Amino acid sequence: MTQPKIVLTFRPHRGRLAVAAVVVGVLTAGLVQPAAANALSNVGGGAVSGTAHFSQPIPQAGQACAPTTFTLSGGSSMFTLTTVNLNVISGYAGPLTFSGSGGSGCESGSSGSGNLTLTATGDGSVYCPSLGGSYARVATDVQVSAGGGCTINGVPAQILFNFHGEFVPTNTGGGLTAPITDASFAGAVVVLPA
Repeated sequence: MTQPKIVLTFRPHRGRLAVAAVVVGVLTAGLVQPAAANALSNVGGGAVSGTAHFSQPIPQAGQACAPTTFTLSGGSSMFTLTTVNLNVISGYAGPLTFSGSGGSGCESGSSGSGNLTLTATGDGSVYCPSLGGSYARVATDVQVSAGGGCTINGVPAQILFNFHGEFVPTNTGGGLTAPITDASFAGAVVVLPA
């Protein structure tokens, strides 16, 4: 049986309808594979940014790796999503917020990887209570992959949330002359079938 196809590409745009039209047009033109007749299919878009706080900081450059723990929060000011299930189309356009926590057994200023859990919500229409996964960072480049069950306009879906973006320390000297305790991040997300 073919898995549901859910593809979200996050990019900032000014108009909600323009975002939905562009994303749906681009994704249905080649990125979304044909789904089984009764399978769920979703497309959408928006830009994601946020902040992270490390209660167990990342060691500065030149120091040995150490265990880290963090909390994060952020979202998208414009997120669009079109859900198609059994030939019924239901759309969502609005903000997406998320929060989460995670950590690594051994992270340094130059690189690190570990696990995290995210919760994502969107104006009562999108609810992902527990997306679990991992992250990998090399210098300022970070990638996150977290999946799990979501409800989108009342329809359950299994998704995989993929983020690629930039991680920037925001505390004074963070990563250079002091451990990283706070950082911001911004980038793009693609969501695929889990």
